[in-house]
Amino acid sequence: MRKNKEKVLLSMALVLLMTVSIFFYALYIRQQIYYEGTRAMLETYEQVNKTFTMFAQRNWNVLADWGGYLREMAAPETATQWRDFKEEKKTWNYSDFYMANENGDYWTVDGREGLGSENIQAVFTALQVAGEPIVSSYTATSGIRKVVFAVPVDPITMNGVTYTSLAVSYDNDTIEEMIGGRAYGGRSDCYIIYPNGDIMLSEEPKSEITAWMENLFDYLETNTEVNETCLREMQEQTLQGGSGSVPYRFKGRNYYLVYQPWASRT
Repeated sequence: MRKNKEKVLLSMALVLLMTVSIFFYALYIRQQIYYEGTRAMLETYEQVNKTFTMFAQRNWNVLADWGGYLREMAAPETATQWRDFKEEKKTWNYSDFYMANENGDYWTVDGREGLGSENIQAVFTALQVAGEPIVSSYTATSGIRKVVFAVPVDPITMNGVTYTSLAVSYDNDTIEEMIGGRAYGGRSDCYIIYPNGDIMLSEEPKSEITAWMENLFDYLETNTEVNETCLREMQEQTLQGGSGSVPYRFKGRNYYLVYQPWASRT
C-alpha cells in the first residue's frame, strides 16, 4: 500500500515537473519568437528610415539650390522660369512650393500669396527658431495632412516683399506611397513622431489602426491593452533617442511595436 502511494506521488511529481518544463519551454519559445520578430521589424524599418532620410536630404538640397537660383533673378516675379517649377511638380508629386518669411507672408508657385493659415505659419516659425533645414507637418484647411520640408535662405525680394525661407509640401498619402513601400504586405503601420509622441507623418497606409491619431502614446494608452511600465520606458527612450519594442493587445489580438530614432536634425 505504501509503495503504491509512493508510486502515485512520484507519478504526480513527474507530471508536475513535465508540466512546469512544458510551460517554461513554451514561454521560452514565445519569447524567442517575439525577439526574432521585433529584431526583423527593426531591421526592415531601418531601411525605411534610411529611405526617408535620403528623401528629406534631397528636398533640402534642391530647395537650397532653388534659393540660389531665385536670388540671381533680376525680377523673380516676372521670370518665365517659374514654368520650370511647375514642371518639377509633375516629377516630384509635391503639393505646394512656398516662399515665406518670419512675418507669416508667403507666396506659392501657383500664385497664391498673403498671410498663411495658423497651421502653416507654425511650420515657418519652427524653421526660424531652428535656423536650419527641418521637416514638419500641418493639417491644411481642407483637412488633408501635409508634410513640409523647409530651409532658410538668404533674402529673396519679390513684389516688394522679402522672403527668407523656401518650403515644399506633400500630401501625407503621397509620402506613404513614395516612401513606405507597404512593408509586410500592408499589415503594419509606420509613423514618424516627435519626442512627445505627436504624429509628424505616417509612412504607410493604415492597416489595423484606421483612425488618424494625433499622439501615439495617448492612443496606445487609451485604445490598447499595454503594460504601463513598457509604455513609460518607450516614452523615455524616445526622448533619449533609444530603440526598443512594446507588446500590446488591440481589438482582442496581440501586436508588438518597435521604435528607433530617425537620423534628423530636427
